[in-house]
Amino acid sequence: MIVTRIYLQTDGSAFKTVQLTLQFTAAMVIKYLRRKELLDASEDWALFEVNQRLGIERPLRQWESVAAQITCWEDKQHVLMVKKYNYAASLSPQVVRERPVHMQGWLTIEYKKGKWQRRYCVIRDLAIYHARDDSPGFDVYMVTDGYASAPTPHVLCLRGQDRASKYDTQEDYIRYISTDTNASLEQWILAIRHAKV
Repeated sequence: MIVTRIYLQTDGSAFKTVQLTLQFTAAMVIKYLRRKELLDASEDWALFEVNQRLGIERPLRQWESVAAQITCWEDKQHVLMVKKYNYAASLSPQVVRERPVHMQGWLTIEYKKGKWQRRYCVIRDLAIYHARDDSPGFDVYMVTDGYASAPTPHVLCLRGQDRASKYDTQEDYIRYISTDTNASLEQWILAIRHAKV
C-alpha cells in the first residue's frame, strides 16, 4: 500500500491524499476523484506523472498501475496531478486497439547534452526506432518548460521506465527530441503513446 498526494491544481494549492495498491489504475483514480466530487463529469480528465526537476510530464494510460509508476521515482520532484487533457480519449485501451498508429519521418534527437542529430524515425513493433538504436523501454513525455538547446521549440522527451540508476548515463535514461512543427509534435506524442500498448 502506497500513500500519496494527487494534486488537483497546477499551483499545488489543492490535493487529495489517497492510498494505492498495485492494482489501482489511472482510470480508477479518476473515477474515485469523481465520486468524491473533486472532478466534474467531463471525459477530458487525465492523471499525469509530473517530474518538476526535468520539466516533463505525461498522462498515464487508463490501465497503468499508478503505484507501479510511483515505485520507479527516485527523488521528491515527481508528483501526480489530475487535469483536463484534450487527448484524454487516446489513453483508453479501446482507442489504442481500434487505431494502430503508423508514423515515420525526420526528427532531431539530442544524442549528447547540447548535441543534436537529424534522424529518420519509425514507429513499429510497439517501439520507436531511429538510425542507431531503438528505445522499447522508454515512454513519451511532454516537455513543460521548454528545452533551451533544442533547434526548435517543439520538443518531446523519451525517458526510460526503470529507475535512473539502472542506466549507465543520463543520455541512456532520457532523450529529448525536437520536431519541426507543433502539429508534428502532437502527432509523434500520440503515435508513440499508442505504440506503447
